Amino acid sequence: MRRHRPDPGPSGHCHARPVPNRGGPDDHHRLLGRLFWSTAYAYNAENIQGVRPTTMADFFDLRTFPGRRGMRRVPQVNLEFALIADGVPLDQVYAVLDTPEGLNRAFRKLDTIKDQVIWWEAGAQPP
Repeated sequence: MRRHRPDPGPSGHCHARPVPNRGGPDDHHRLLGRLFWSTAYAYNAENIQGVRPTTMADFFDLRTFPGRRGMRRVPQVNLEFALIADGVPLDQVYAVLDTPEGLNRAFRKLDTIKDQVIWWEAGAQPP
């Protein structure tokens, strides 16, 4: 049996790559994989005069920054963004999100902008 480890392929994505077996009774059960992604938010500077958004709280601030927002239709990132915008410190986001109260808090924050969200699903769709 061979063990595997992630190896960036030509596209830069990680793929499992076999490596020599180093022995041991359970080596054939091991596979290590990684998935990395990033999310950025952007705005059209021509549409925003004066103060510009710089934080997640700004993204959720419809009064100061009115208009539609594009968000990917997945829970990853959106729940975290909502908690960050609601004031949860970065180092506590996942601890808060791991509770029923934290999930409810994130959804309540998302509810504050839901009427202004354009949901997208594929990379070619963002507004």
